[in-house]
Amino acid sequence: MIPTLLALAALFTAPTQVQASPAQTLLLTNDSDQEVRLSSSDEPGPPPGMVFIPGGDVTMGTEVKRIARLGDDNRTTIIQVAAEIPRHKDTVEPFFLDRTEVTNHQWKVFLDTTNRKPSKWVVEYSWGSNQIPAGQDDYPITNVSFVEIRDYLAWCGKRLPTEPEWVFAARGSEENDYAWGPKWSAKNAQYAGNSTNKPISVGSFPEGASPFGLLDMCGNVWEWVDSPFVPFDGFKPVPYRIGKKTEYISPDFNRTTRIAKGGYYGSARDVLRVDFRLPMKPTESDEGLGFRAARSYADGVDVILHAHKRLLPVQLPSKAAIDFTDVVAKEITTYSPSDAGKIVTGHRYLAFAHPVAKRGSGLSRIRKDSRDEPVTLGLLTTTESIEQPRLPPGDYLLAYKGKGESKAHKQARRDAKRSGNDDDEGMPPAPPAGEEGDNSTPAGASVPWPGVNVSDIIKDIEFPQDDDVILFYNVNGAVVGYTQLPEASEAKKSPAALTDGGDGKDWTISFSLDNMPRNKKVPRFAIELTLYGEGLTGG
Repeated sequence: MIPTLLALAALFTAPTQVQASPAQTLLLTNDSDQEVRLSSSDEPGPPPGMVFIPGGDVTMGTEVKRIARLGDDNRTTIIQVAAEIPRHKDTVEPFFLDRTEVTNHQWKVFLDTTNRKPSKWVVEYSWGSNQIPAGQDDYPITNVSFVEIRDYLAWCGKRLPTEPEWVFAARGSEENDYAWGPKWSAKNAQYAGNSTNKPISVGSFPEGASPFGLLDMCGNVWEWVDSPFVPFDGFKPVPYRIGKKTEYISPDFNRTTRIAKGGYYGSARDVLRVDFRLPMKPTESDEGLGFRAARSYADGVDVILHAHKRLLPVQLPSKAAIDFTDVVAKEITTYSPSDAGKIVTGHRYLAFAHPVAKRGSGLSRIRKDSRDEPVTLGLLTTTESIEQPRLPPGDYLLAYKGKGESKAHKQARRDAKRSGNDDDEGMPPAPPAGEEGDNSTPAGASVPWPGVNVSDIIKDIEFPQDDDVILFYNVNGAVVGYTQLPEASEAKKSPAALTDGGDGKDWTISFSLDNMPRNKKVPRFAIELTLYGEGLTGG
């Protein structure tokens, strides 16, 4: 159980619950309502079950002069509330946030759809079995770890809110202590003073709604946010007087530790304050700890964020290297019509993001330089199998190699010749080419070809040297596919675009790569992809 304000020290001696994360299997039900979002469409409305948060300036933290009172002159609690100083301003961009905490029912749909079983912690401490207890479908899901939650969020195309986003959603631009206003009200939240020491159905306290209509932002269960437990800018240790001696004390800040917000059913009223920060290890879970999901305003951003965490390409070492203002995506989220359209049953997508614009070279120079060092074009992620090049669903780093033989290829030919082999011997086999008029195998052959599994490829594949090609790198940094580049040109810089050929299967991604000097044209690429099956249809 999560401690109250006067027993926060117990947090650091509680046993850590570690849970494994099985692989995901994405299934899509046919009897579902759909929400289709294309990055080039009009401004999106809030997804079902979510609320639009317009963004703006938000006040974060607590004034130093309040720390002694909030800490009740207790060294342990003063250390905890000291994490809130100094009071400062932050800015939040528009986004969407779940109206309530994620429920047991939504979690069970996730487990069933992805062929998972509830963790032993959910079974032992929340449900008592593999099934939700009778009458608790609308209780918040608890006893799930940060890692499990990220798997859920990747499955449904959402993310956790950051701490500033959560605070803004809880009180807007006001400086109120609680989601409903500046003054405490026992009738507005499930907390230690009125609870039966357990959570209750989400949304049970409508009078405690935030300015945006969000429910249970204070009380019921703690909520994970995706921010590290680090000091705010300008933090200074707090003086604490013991007799004639003064010591300066500070929370145990740790970047690997995350933050929970909002308090829970066993918290004292001061812990339910919007500013209170509870540190939690990502491997921990608790019967009083849940979450609600956020979604970025721009389509595709969240699936790219998840893909970046999985791919970690060396060419894109940090999120800062990705231009999140120019992401293109097609997303299809399905909802169960029997649950008032609020329960997600699946999420399918195709998304692409390119590096942040920088002062670069013209196309001719890039083509020449990329012969030996392929130029990173961006990150592609999809839930769909790709027909051209033939690749499974997954995350891929895309790079450009200009026409002309590379030094590495020349050296490979020389080595093969010295060993007594023909030029083609010792090289990976060429993929099968379709005969003229035969469309079963597209020109610009796909790799890996039939019968070869991606995981079986140990070294990079052989690809044409006399054409401009797009290389597909997998999570291990190996080239696992390529396609011929249909178009590369120099044009005025313009936003990226994702174009459907009309059938949901044939897609073209076009984007500008570098930021050339003013009034100069920039390299612009167009990449063509063909998806298997029905592709991404809908809308």
